[in-house]
Amino acid sequence: MNEILRLLKTFEVWIYILLGLVGLFYLQKFIRAFKEWKGTIFGLERENAQRRLNEAVTILVLSVLIAAAEFFVTSFIIPTVPGMQLLSTPTLNVLATPTITLPVASTGLVDGTQPSGLETPVETSTATPGGSVNGCVVGKIEFTSPENGGEVNGQVELKGTISITNFGFYKYEYSKPGSNTWITIAAGNEIKADGSLGNWDVSLLLPGDYLLHLIVYDNKGQAFPACVIAVKVVPPLSSP
Repeated sequence: MNEILRLLKTFEVWIYILLGLVGLFYLQKFIRAFKEWKGTIFGLERENAQRRLNEAVTILVLSVLIAAAEFFVTSFIIPTVPGMQLLSTPTLNVLATPTITLPVASTGLVDGTQPSGLETPVETSTATPGGSVNGCVVGKIEFTSPENGGEVNGQVELKGTISITNFGFYKYEYSKPGSNTWITIAAGNEIKADGSLGNWDVSLLLPGDYLLHLIVYDNKGQAFPACVIAVKVVPPLSSP
């Protein structure tokens, strides 16, 4: 189902263009058939014109209904399905509010303050397999399972700790290393202490290196620095 929804979202513009071309073609047929229907007086000719008129009306109505269904699915259904939101930047705020960024090796923000709930400076190194972790703060914002550099397959239970004051919500995403496109897996609004964040189905992903991305927001919609770890998707173990 997710693959079908992803196709509908990816080719949304082309679907509208195709439906528009079909609509224009059958609109012309409708106009011609209507003129023929009005200009005929004999029964057989009038029946043929009526048939073409009905055909054109049917296709036009179907085109409008399909376009409406496409708009409804891409605008209202897909945004609610975990893993379907394609975000172009790793720190994009879903509420479109400014984010809070901690400078490297700094003791605070530019104005000397820090986001509520984080008293420890965060290093902003890049997560690589077996390497360092970006933005994670032990006991406050972190993945506890899988570990950075770990291997995963099948249905993966993601566990972590989210413990900040003025907590709002969190979301977790994945991406390929070097890509700026993060795919949202799911979100939540409960404090966690080495608890389950949710599941990540990697069975449809190609084996290889991936990055996991945890973003926590306060109750004003401001984002803390993202916690990023590297994992490796491996093929499932074959049965003996």
